[in-house]
Amino acid sequence: MLNFIKFKELTRLEQSPFGLPFVATGALLPFANPHFHFEGSWLRLLWILPAFFAARFSGMAFNQLIDRFVDGRNPRTANRPIPTGRIIAKEAKWVAWGGLFALFVIGSQINLLCFSFAPLVAILLFVYSYMKRFHASAHFVLGSIYFLAPFLAWAAVTGTLAMVPAVLGLAAFFWISGNDIIYALNDYHFDCANGLHSIPVRFGPKKSLQIARGLFLCSIAALVALGFMAKLGGLYFLAPLVATLALVYFHILGVKESRLFFFSVAIVSSAVMFFTLGDILWHVWL
Repeated sequence: MLNFIKFKELTRLEQSPFGLPFVATGALLPFANPHFHFEGSWLRLLWILPAFFAARFSGMAFNQLIDRFVDGRNPRTANRPIPTGRIIAKEAKWVAWGGLFALFVIGSQINLLCFSFAPLVAILLFVYSYMKRFHASAHFVLGSIYFLAPFLAWAAVTGTLAMVPAVLGLAAFFWISGNDIIYALNDYHFDCANGLHSIPVRFGPKKSLQIARGLFLCSIAALVALGFMAKLGGLYFLAPLVATLALVYFHILGVKESRLFFFSVAIVSSAVMFFTLGDILWHVWL
């Protein structure tokens, strides 16, 4: 039976909050506009959090389920719960499909716009794990999921689409995609030997690092653009500065440390969220 410990291991529960601040920022941004007036029940906003976790849990379960045979051959991932038999495939399927079902139900409780995007999110979650078998663009599929996250959080609050959350989504897309390219360096030799596709396999480790750095710079540029488009104050612009420092730290000290893949996402996304919130509260108090 799938108990909490197994569920935590399958979904890597401890890593879930790392991308969550991007979602929270998407929900905060409408309130940066002094003319914005929230309409409807505030309880509707509480659905944003479970929607994120439903998508995250489903995506992680699909990833480990679809990759279970590949993971079993890879020395780095051979100790994962499905290859070792700690979790059977049927249990992972319940989590994967159950998460998708929950995502659709939650989307229907938020508004029609969010519900209409649920199929696209579901397709991306499912396709991501298969992409590396066919094309090196798998990293950008993952990035696309994180592009949609703050975009849909904005839609949950406003019931509309806009360019401001799209720019935040681009920042998340570039940062997540770049980090996933660096994370793929851990499996470079295995992927080459087993016919799997990634940016490192296609372009080599050295050029892949250059591509990742370019994506990080694009992310920082998007964060700067976001500040101007959303008319945020000086406090917010500390977030791109933190992202720049994280980029330097990550590449000087962390290129070979896979755990810093998640750490850098947490630092940047949290900085964006906290400085956006701080800037909004500063203007409200003034």
